[in-house]
Amino acid sequence: MPARCGRASSAVFQFIGLAVCLLIPRATLSTATLTSQRSFRVVVNATRLMNTVSPHFISGNIDAAELWSGFNWTAPRLITLASHLVQAGPTYLRVGGGAANHIAYDSHFFNDRWPKIHKLVEESGLELVWDLTPDLASAKRLVDRTVKAGYHVAAFEYGNEPHASAGASAGRALGRQFASLDKLLNETYLSPNGPAHKLPKPLVWGPDVGLSCWQPAPTPGSTEAAFLAAFFQAASGHVDAATVHVYPLDHSDVGGPDTVLRSANGSGDRGGRMLQKDPKCRTWCNASRAMFPGPGELPDTLPVQDFALPFADIAEASSAPSRRMQQLVIGETAAVNHDGWANVTDSFVSGFWSLYQLGWVAKRFHTVLRQSFACSAIPTSSRRVCAYGLLDAHTLHPLPDYWSSLLWKRLVGTRVLDASAASLAPARGAAPAAAVEAPFPSTAGQKMPHAADGIVPPGLENVLRVYAHCTSRRSGRYPAGAVTLVVVNPQVADVELQLSWLSRRTPLLRGARRRTHGLLKIPDMFSRPRLRALGRDEYVLTSGDGRLSSREVRLNGGAVLRLQGGDALPPLLPRSKASADPVIIPALSYGFLVFPDAQESLCM
Repeated sequence: MPARCGRASSAVFQFIGLAVCLLIPRATLSTATLTSQRSFRVVVNATRLMNTVSPHFISGNIDAAELWSGFNWTAPRLITLASHLVQAGPTYLRVGGGAANHIAYDSHFFNDRWPKIHKLVEESGLELVWDLTPDLASAKRLVDRTVKAGYHVAAFEYGNEPHASAGASAGRALGRQFASLDKLLNETYLSPNGPAHKLPKPLVWGPDVGLSCWQPAPTPGSTEAAFLAAFFQAASGHVDAATVHVYPLDHSDVGGPDTVLRSANGSGDRGGRMLQKDPKCRTWCNASRAMFPGPGELPDTLPVQDFALPFADIAEASSAPSRRMQQLVIGETAAVNHDGWANVTDSFVSGFWSLYQLGWVAKRFHTVLRQSFACSAIPTSSRRVCAYGLLDAHTLHPLPDYWSSLLWKRLVGTRVLDASAASLAPARGAAPAAAVEAPFPSTAGQKMPHAADGIVPPGLENVLRVYAHCTSRRSGRYPAGAVTLVVVNPQVADVELQLSWLSRRTPLLRGARRRTHGLLKIPDMFSRPRLRALGRDEYVLTSGDGRLSSREVRLNGGAVLRLQGGDALPPLLPRSKASADPVIIPALSYGFLVFPDAQESLCM
């Protein structure tokens, strides 16, 4: 295992360890028992537009393996819940994965499986991204039959996770195959005499390379970097989106009873690198170093930085001459790969990772496809019951990450601003809270660390993650100029936010009069953040039953969120607060704060 990967996976182990330590049903984590309030200063920099993401920013996958699993592609609840996401914002559905490399495009596929997939996307409004078998003759067969049936495909990929370790010659050869695919699509969709000249041409996405913790990072001079550079140079002008798969943790690493996907020899060896288990995984682990590291630790502790950032650099630099490649896409991601980890990636605790990754990724990438939107409850000889979907594998009821994804799509717009959070002194008069007893798998009887009793792991007392976007206007609820904050509080304490804004309205000097259209134009280097008292709408999610392993959530401390009759959504109404009300984020919670009256010019 590469050294960089060792640091990254060790950190993620610590986060997973947090969940392991809290899976015992009797260990409840209510804010009433955990609160010991702290204060944070949050600065929203609304003068800097960091990125503009796709309207499809949160999208999802269904693995191609579900074509053989007995998965019901046309289940009414599946279609309904997909349509709820689409109503909140356009959403891609990618069908891909390792099984996509081996699909036989035969009569059974075209008469049974292909129509069911299109029934799902057509009735829900999802936009299909299809991962082709990497063979041009097979690709032509599928494209021809798709056009004949009048089906629309938003984008095609060409094979799943090619081996980036094969080097530059393999990358160049794959790039040429993508160019041939693009030529085939041009002839089919764009030629005046082509069979599909009235249908929109699908986009081309690639190379769908897998860069994750158990593989070398594509650092300058590496074989992986050479593969990527050669691919994008050979495919320049033929690819619309650069796609990469990123998983912080391989399932072989997580330990516990639902343990290891072994290689054929049973050694756990992947690509000649023995996977090392972290001995701290079964004791209390530092959540802050796992999913909420400090600024100096980010390059070494989170695989999305180690792997996705170099990928983005290479893709943009190598594709620059053609100007066609406009999108950076994380085509697959979950906290743990290979069906996830039961009671962790399908539970409330997953949201701490999910919103953190979404918030960070939005600063550079344009679209994220969660692995997975839905998956099968039927285990096979090569896979377990799926535990990383947005929907329960048995019932298709929404899991916590579905609710947070839905709220994100409703409330968070495409324009990405900047925000930072810094811990202040503990709030005056904060009463110490009693430590909570939580049995540990290997250290039963040990107290769960708590901010009030001085045994919290180093750094956790200073952890809060805040991201700022212009507010989405799709729902019509919020006006132009509104700002949404995404807030993730992994602490076992409530936090109070003191909000300051760096705005184009911020005066250099009291009484300054140089204005344009009512707004003071000031260079960022001279601006000063200032406190602004603004009313807000709060959408804060907490555990449904007080456990981090809960498969249910509450909105603003109300009733557990559940589907209503006909699988309709419950009212997802905010808790409105006046400008004078303190901003309090409950312990172990995450959610969204909308400021309708922010009137920020970048959001107009």
